Amino acid sequence: PQRSIRQEIRVAEDAASQQKWAEAADALARAQQQSEMPNPVLSYDQAVAAYRAGDLEQAAAAFEQAMNSNDPSLAGAAAYNLGNTAYQLASQASGGSPDGGQPALQDAADRFRQALQHYRSALANNPGDQEARANGELAWRRLQEVEKQQQEQQQQQDQQQQQSDEQQQSDEQQQQDQQQQSGEQEQQQDQQQQSGEQQQEQQQSGEQQQQDQQEQSGEQQQDQQQSGEQQQDQQEQSGEQQQQDQQQQ
Repeated sequence: PQRSIRQEIRVAEDAASQQKWAEAADALARAQQQSEMPNPVLSYDQAVAAYRAGDLEQAAAAFEQAMNSNDPSLAGAAAYNLGNTAYQLASQASGGSPDGGQPALQDAADRFRQALQHYRSALANNPGDQEARANGELAWRRLQEVEKQQQEQQQQQDQQQQQSDEQQQSDEQQQQDQQQQSGEQEQQQDQQQQSGEQQQEQQQSGEQQQQDQQEQSGEQQQDQQQSGEQQQDQQEQSGEQQQQDQQQQ
């Protein structure tokens, strides 16, 4: 059977007495759900139990509900503790220290601003709250540290981006130079190949000319030899004719 609001409150009290803060927070949350109207006192007690259990998100939501109390003292206490909760969440987001180097710096800055605003609300309800004033100053200093860290990180990212751009330009220029050098080498090889082909053609032409000259010289010698044989035949015929004429006489 479902417990009544009073029974849930007793469960929460028993759990709190044993420092079972998560059980206490859950019991108070169930009691709050059964209430016809939100009860700022239940919300505040639930927030305290959740805060001590380490459930900061639940604590923040419950403290924010408790700030709606018409009791300035309760509203001020809720605002003060909501400031503490936001401060803890901001510290976690920034890595627990100003130089934590965590990526969620923007979230941390937003949380510190919230904490500062809640401490101011607490002071508005209770101007003499020295703890709220001191914590507000601490939240302001941490906010300045986180914003400085954000600027340094942005500058580092800008420098890295600039170096990356310069490296990319250098790589592109080097690639262009290599392509140009490769093109010049190919052109030089083409010229050397053309020169070699021309030399080969000249050599072949010289060999052909020499061969033609040798053939022409051979033909001339053959013609001269035939001419000499014709002259010898004519001489032989002339000698035979003279010899016949002498015999006839």
